[in-house]
Amino acid sequence: MKISLIYPLLSRARSLLDENKQYWPPLGLAYIAAVLEKKGHSVQILDRDLILRRSSFDFDKTDTITLGLIKDFGAQIVGFSATTPNISDINFFSSKIKSMLPGMLMVIGGPHCSGEPVETLEICKNIDVLVRGEGEITMQEIASGALIDGIAGLTYRSTRQGIVSNIDRPLIEALDELPFPARHLLDMDYYTRPSRFTSRNHSFRTTHIFTARGCPYNCHYCAGPLMGRMTVRYHSAHRLIDEIKELISKYSVEAIYFADDMFLSNKKRAMEIIDLFITNRLHKKISWIAQINPNVADKELLSAMKEAGCIHVEYGFESGSQRVLGLMNKRTNVLRNKEVVKLTRKVGLHFQGNFIVGYPGETEDDFAETVSFIRETRPNMVSMNLFMPLPGTDIYRKLKQSGCLNTNWDDFGNPDAPYINYADMPKSRFEELYFRAKLKVVLPINLFNFIKSNLLHPLRLIYVLITQFKGVLKRAFKAAAELKRIGKKHNPQPIVLLVAYHSITYPIMESQGISYIKKLSHYGIQYFILTYETRDTLARYKIADTDLKLQTNWHHLYYHKNPRLLATLFDVICGMWYVFFIVRKSRINIVHARGLVPAVIAFLPAKIMGVKFFFDTRGLLADKYVGGGLLKNKSLTYRVMRFAENFLIQQSDSFTVETIRHAQVIRNSNVSLSSKMEVIPSCVDLDKFKCDTSKPDSGKFKLAYIGKCGSWYMLDEMFDFFRVLLKISSQAVFMLATDRDPNEIFRAAMRKGIPEDSIVVKNLSHAEVAGFLSRASAGIFFINPYKRYNSSPTKYGEYLACGLPVVINSGIGDTEEITTKMNIGVIINTFSEASYESAARKLLDLCKDATSVQTRCKQAAEELLSLKKGAEKYRDIFQHLLKI
Repeated sequence: MKISLIYPLLSRARSLLDENKQYWPPLGLAYIAAVLEKKGHSVQILDRDLILRRSSFDFDKTDTITLGLIKDFGAQIVGFSATTPNISDINFFSSKIKSMLPGMLMVIGGPHCSGEPVETLEICKNIDVLVRGEGEITMQEIASGALIDGIAGLTYRSTRQGIVSNIDRPLIEALDELPFPARHLLDMDYYTRPSRFTSRNHSFRTTHIFTARGCPYNCHYCAGPLMGRMTVRYHSAHRLIDEIKELISKYSVEAIYFADDMFLSNKKRAMEIIDLFITNRLHKKISWIAQINPNVADKELLSAMKEAGCIHVEYGFESGSQRVLGLMNKRTNVLRNKEVVKLTRKVGLHFQGNFIVGYPGETEDDFAETVSFIRETRPNMVSMNLFMPLPGTDIYRKLKQSGCLNTNWDDFGNPDAPYINYADMPKSRFEELYFRAKLKVVLPINLFNFIKSNLLHPLRLIYVLITQFKGVLKRAFKAAAELKRIGKKHNPQPIVLLVAYHSITYPIMESQGISYIKKLSHYGIQYFILTYETRDTLARYKIADTDLKLQTNWHHLYYHKNPRLLATLFDVICGMWYVFFIVRKSRINIVHARGLVPAVIAFLPAKIMGVKFFFDTRGLLADKYVGGGLLKNKSLTYRVMRFAENFLIQQSDSFTVETIRHAQVIRNSNVSLSSKMEVIPSCVDLDKFKCDTSKPDSGKFKLAYIGKCGSWYMLDEMFDFFRVLLKISSQAVFMLATDRDPNEIFRAAMRKGIPEDSIVVKNLSHAEVAGFLSRASAGIFFINPYKRYNSSPTKYGEYLACGLPVVINSGIGDTEEITTKMNIGVIINTFSEASYESAARKLLDLCKDATSVQTRCKQAAEELLSLKKGAEKYRDIFQHLLKI
């Protein structure tokens, strides 16, 4: 069998700048090739980066040459090695191969594939088979013609079953049984040219070698455990020495880079290798560089390494902030790292420090601590890398679940892409810090130490400066230009003060406040929060186990209740002064008033301070109060509230309404307001509220209600409906999650003739609501329809996201139109026995095809009520206000 193994390109933009990749032979493919050759197969290895450079960076010519080499070789299988930034080229070039050779079997493997096997095949539609984990034995079985469905470690396309994954393949335990990598298939003269990259700021003819596989640690950002499953397997010391001897005799290397971080993790094994270096006099023939865990390094080991020919060690410090090291799950500390630096210098070894910036949760202070660490320790070489959420890692899964993942694979690891910001700071601020650190700290250290380390080799120094600093200089010029642009930028990133006239623990704050703020922070929007609290709500906050704990810019005032009018007036006046204070101190440029009372509080301070005033109406409060029986529609209070709402809408720089119907009412009355109006309904976090298709069918129909009972929420009418439903389905249960006293709920049910055992009442936190709904069959709400064209109930989206069809009354915002159009529930037009019975029967019929109705409900939530889409609308409003 003839197999072509291909190492793909980075993105086109990065391929033109990246000077590092050309010095690293694709050893993973060489290991696979060696195993295949041992079984009698013919193999070629094609490095598209090498071909690109020899084609004078002509991408079309590179494609033509690569295709010609595959065709001339007569390949029967093509295999790609995939890291995350290579996926785009694999997708592009595999389509070229398929067009030329339609019957070609194409295989993909590598770390990215093990982390996202199904998604990788969905993206790379011309790839037939994907290898998870180690590839040597799996590729050998594919080449031998074994049936695909019987090969362990494969994910593949099935015409009948779609994408199918076979069982995992056991790890290769006896690594010494693998042959040396097939370096004879590689142009080793090309890869071993003098390089500052592989020799870590020296200019030796260097190549790399692997001595072990796997990693016992579980750093949240690292994909190492994914391939090795948290175990470590070693090549023997004698096998390692034999491979080094071959590299010296065949390829005249001057230095070896040990590319696995487990090389020195076992001190006993490390000392054995060091002794063999000296016994075989290898320390007289080559120099070597190794990665080492700071926790392992001690004077004895470092001194022995120096004696055995080691010239440079590489430490994964990752951050100068102990807090960030904790977030990363690094089992080290900053003080220990500083001690190791002193020890390394004392022994006489050069060292490199590796750092990750932009890690989720990293603040400006954390970044400053990392830069301070670099300045203090002054490594001989600094590698400052942008955080990459690698598929399969813990942090990747968390970001994906929260909807914050950027999946433009081309930008993964791209040093020119700091705009992909996962850190806990505004986008523009992170870019400024990153470019300043690269230009003013990292570049001077690396350039100075490179020249210093190579003064004894002037010809090589000149050669490397000419051939390997083009990308560095381009990036330096770009960093300088970006810093200049940021310095001149007149339009700041949004710094927003949210004013809410309720507690931070109020359920609506968690679902419609904090959830949005978390999403918006990933767009570089910095939020401050002002809420009103009582001693009870503050006590609840202290013990709350919720995402609210993430808020660091939270301010609060005390809420006063009685006498009602005077208390509210007092709160408003105090709030105005405090908004003045926060706006001035924190450089706020947008005040976000959530509701009428917050708008009254925020309006004057915003106008006086010259910042943007954003009125997030969230429905019309005066009409809600009338619908809830709290106000008369002709009362003075009602008229004052309606006047205030209209005035604040007109005076706002931008405002939102919750429904399309409300927007149309405003357009009909004052079309000039349309330009600053946006419709944002009460949205649902689809990562928290999910459709549970696995829930067991108990045979009972479970009707669910969540939220407050009373005022405009019509509990008696909902009980009337349930009583009718109970006559049709005698096992039905009405589940209520509310803060009302359960005894009051039971008494209200009994007054309607509903038996107590048909009612379930829970008092739940917001975090528990999704689980509660997962046990339900349908959701219900009846709301007083008085002028409720402006209302978007939060519970509506939460029901739909959980796959629950709804029972609702007409006249409530856009819910009737959505429900009817998507066929996801029933509408009560009149509160009557006949209407209830008709609706109950329709609901039960609708639920007979549970899978279909769940799909439609979920679709409605995703398309119309997604929190992510709502957050994007807020982002667009803020950017428009600041003309960004």
